[in-house]
Amino acid sequence: MVSPPGRLTRGPVPVQIIDMDSYRSVDLANPEPPTPLSPYLTAKQAAAYLRLSYSTFRKRAKYIVRQPQTGRYHVNDLDDYARSIRPRKKR
Repeated sequence: MVSPPGRLTRGPVPVQIIDMDSYRSVDLANPEPPTPLSPYLTAKQAAAYLRLSYSTFRKRAKYIVRQPQTGRYHVNDLDDYARSIRPRKKR
C-alpha cells in the first residue's frame, strides 16, 4: 500500500509496560539487554545495559567498579551491581 504524498506511514509500535516493582520500563519485544561486543562499556553503554537512564546511572556509578586506565565498566561488575540492588518496597 502506497501512502498519499505528505502523509507519513507508521511502522510497528514497540510494546512497553511499566514494571511497578522496579519502576523501570520493560521492552517486551527485547526482554534481555543487548550483548555487547566488548566486555568493557562506556557510561552510556553501561546505562543502556542496566536499563537505567544516563543521569540515574551517573548517580549510582560510584557504587560500581570502574577500570582505572580507561574509565570503562566491565560487564561482570555491572551484573554484580544489578544483583546487589534490592527491590523497592510496595506501599
